[in-house]
Amino acid sequence: MIKVLDVERRLPDGSIRVHLIADSTSDTLPTNCKQVTGLGGDYPIGIGSSCITASLDIALVGANGKWGEWQ
Repeated sequence: MIKVLDVERRLPDGSIRVHLIADSTSDTLPTNCKQVTGLGGDYPIGIGSSCITASLDIALVGANGKWGEWQ
């Protein structure tokens, strides 16, 4: 399950920059705020958003608007 840690800001394109925490790297990374526990609305996840795990794996949304690989 993926949960919200922080909502940073709404971006000019209407997306939301968020910081998330996932149970593991096998969780599906969300493309929309309504897919995240603790968030709502039909806003896309924006550039610069991040998702981490308790093991400190991290994935970021790149300039193309897509999640990168877990690192």
